[in-house]
Amino acid sequence: MVRREESELVRDSLAMASKILAGRADPKGRLDQARGRVVWMTAEYMPTKGAATALAEVKDALWRLADEPPEHSADLIGLRRAIAALLEVIDGQLRPGKPDRSALAKKWYATFWAQPETTVEIPVDNADELSSRFDGVAAVGHLDRRRVKGMWIVDHATEQDEVIRIHGVVPALISGRFYAIKRRQE
Repeated sequence: MVRREESELVRDSLAMASKILAGRADPKGRLDQARGRVVWMTAEYMPTKGAATALAEVKDALWRLADEPPEHSADLIGLRRAIAALLEVIDGQLRPGKPDRSALAKKWYATFWAQPETTVEIPVDNADELSSRFDGVAAVGHLDRRRVKGMWIVDHATEQDEVIRIHGVVPALISGRFYAIKRRQE
């Protein structure tokens, strides 16, 4: 069990990292400063499994940026979003009342006709945005001026990472997982 003081320390460090990354000048230097605020964190400091998953995403983004140092502030957007998602989970734990942790566990993936072999995770801020954006893209067939081949939502909070929604032409494995769940529900 994570103590409240530990969660507050994690939250404060993440908030400072987010603030550092929000600047415009010297993105590589700001990345190094923000990295110092995050590298000490481990799953043991996370209040929930969802927070531990979000921390892993933050650290993945840090490692990707270490391999290809940022040249522009825009290169840090993915990392800033990952930190914001983790902050949301931790803040939900610190606030009184029951937090909504389900948004972080659901991920939206897509493939595009221009690169059908590449799967892309589509970033979203919360569960309401996830559903409404998914429906909107399904209706128009485009996302960021790219034609969508197929897309799906995976609920990573479930034991077997259930595929809960699909649209278009999705990989056979994804389709099989989706329809297996539908059969179980009937």
